[in-house]
Amino acid sequence: MKTLLRGVVLKEYLTFRTFIVKVIGLTMALSSSLPLGKEGPFVHIASHLATLLSKWTIFMPHAQEDSYLNKEILAAACAVGVASTYGAPVGGVLFSIEVTSVFFPLRNYWRCFLASLCSAIVFRLLTVAFAEAATVEAFCPTSFPAEFPFDILYLIPVCLLGAMCGLFGAAFVHLFKLWTKLIKQTKWVLNITKRSPFIYPALVVLLIATLNCPALCGKYFAGGLTSKESVEYLFQNFSWTNVPKNSTINDNMNKYWSLEKTNLFLPLTLFTMNMFWMTAMSITMAVPSGTFIPIFVTGAGFGRLFGEIIPVLFPNGLPTINDVPNITPGGYAVIGAAAFSGSVTRAISTSVVVIEMTGQTTYFLPTIIAVLVSNAVCSRLQNSLYDTIICNKKLPYLPPIPPTSSAVHMVTAKDIMIDTVHYLTLNTTLGEMVFLLRKYPNLDVFPLVDSKGEFTIIIIIIIKTFRYFIKLKNFLESMILLGCIRTSELVKLIWPKQPNVELFEEKYHQSRSTTDDSNYLKSNNSLYNNSSLIKKILLQQSVCERPGEEALQWLNDKNTLRDSNAEDSSQLVIIEDYFQVTNFGNILGKSIQSALKKNRNMVLLPLLKLHEIERWISGHWNDKLKYDNIEIDPTSVQLLERSSLHKIHTLFSLLGLHILYVTKLGRLVGVVSLKELREALENVPTFVPR
Repeated sequence: MKTLLRGVVLKEYLTFRTFIVKVIGLTMALSSSLPLGKEGPFVHIASHLATLLSKWTIFMPHAQEDSYLNKEILAAACAVGVASTYGAPVGGVLFSIEVTSVFFPLRNYWRCFLASLCSAIVFRLLTVAFAEAATVEAFCPTSFPAEFPFDILYLIPVCLLGAMCGLFGAAFVHLFKLWTKLIKQTKWVLNITKRSPFIYPALVVLLIATLNCPALCGKYFAGGLTSKESVEYLFQNFSWTNVPKNSTINDNMNKYWSLEKTNLFLPLTLFTMNMFWMTAMSITMAVPSGTFIPIFVTGAGFGRLFGEIIPVLFPNGLPTINDVPNITPGGYAVIGAAAFSGSVTRAISTSVVVIEMTGQTTYFLPTIIAVLVSNAVCSRLQNSLYDTIICNKKLPYLPPIPPTSSAVHMVTAKDIMIDTVHYLTLNTTLGEMVFLLRKYPNLDVFPLVDSKGEFTIIIIIIIKTFRYFIKLKNFLESMILLGCIRTSELVKLIWPKQPNVELFEEKYHQSRSTTDDSNYLKSNNSLYNNSSLIKKILLQQSVCERPGEEALQWLNDKNTLRDSNAEDSSQLVIIEDYFQVTNFGNILGKSIQSALKKNRNMVLLPLLKLHEIERWISGHWNDKLKYDNIEIDPTSVQLLERSSLHKIHTLFSLLGLHILYVTKLGRLVGVVSLKELREALENVPTFVPR
């Protein structure tokens, strides 16, 4: 979602088919014994629902066309997904903003809070209805003493716990990176995954389920408990050395943690370490899953272990002025859960999430202090887990600015830009444009300048001490940047003018219910007489993997329904959804999509054969392009050669850009893309200018 909100188009990410697969896969994943969460799939499912509602509802007819409104809807969906996971509306909004956004518009706050509040209310009401709860309560309610919770001196072990959670958080991210690298680079693992994608997940499930089996090793580290049940035991406000005798709690502690047979530190250590490596291994599988809940449980186990060690080291408690009780081991578990999850996700809002999950603000101050310390420690060592996953999947990624590097103010756009720019001019011919489109099919935008840059050599004779020095100076003529043109707009200059482009609405559907297609076509004489062959082609997105000529031939062979009642050969194409094929076909599909924005029901276009298009292009090969009827972006945001790396990063982050042009006195001199900016930020201390 972080890359999607930056404007990156991810194929099949928010389709209805993916939604169905995500729901079924999440249900099956959560029913297993794997340490997996659900906040990630919940965010994905909420984004699916938001996208589908924005398409179907009559209250937002332009949501899909307006990219900014669409991003705001998806941002609210992220808040809904997190809030419905823990029943934490405030923490859900803050956590989703920290994880998915760099800059967040304030006007969208009320939407996110309203949506997350509704989802949290429904979540808690459903808990009462189906979980046999007496009333609405917190996710993991606690009962810590609230009158005098802690003394100021106890903030010292809290800071120590935060620092240790930061170190363990960096170790967790590093372990995940090593395990992912091992899977992708080990030959026998690659051979297994190539044979079947189910073998690796099956092996991981078999290993973890065997270890967690309560009849085997699981009886020593709560192998028979779910994540929520484990957290409830770890958050208990009494020490495990003083478990009430002859009680249900004592029986359950002996059943799941084997406290009668072993020392309490052994099950806690085994539980924490096993959750640590099992979580890092489980999230590498290609199944719908989240990471926050198992990380949260791991941090709770580490905090509980720390809290049980403190009374052993200080039996009488820390020396304090006032007679204030110690922080209970359960309180340290709450602090550790927030600090460890905050260090791994690089989010401060985990402290708010924990407070809403427990329903108590008793240890809010120690919690937020520990989270700040853990974030400060982990940020020095590793990126967040989510940024690491983005890098592993090789998605477009913009790293944060290094916190203590002054080089971001010294490196300029001139040092990182690419000075070889492919551009169009006012004198560019159709043939030159076609050559650019075919040679650079991956470019979505081409800059437009007034004329080509030609170097003029001027000889300057300098008389100095009776000697003649000849100095050559190169002056770049013109190259004034006028704007940029999208590839989908340039294709409009390739197509010959289409006769009688019409959009069908209700008439077409009404006629189909009463008469056949041939009679309807004959009633439209102006269109019927201008065509040459009746073809009805339903173009769908499933055509998309074929090159241009092969795709047209495939459509003619597979998706053509000839009208046997047609008396004359007229030509008709009915397009319900735009098609997308590689090279030229991809570009043609985008231009059809722009027409579909006006009417999503039907688009009626004459079908031109490929040789007719090529013949038309060859006949106008040397004609100058006319930019009157296409959209030209004026590119109001430009970079100067001396723009600092810090300013460039701010522009890319704030506006969600992927490319910026560098100008000097209005002349186009280079271009900076997301790739160059990322390379410069990752190598700021040792950066070498181009």
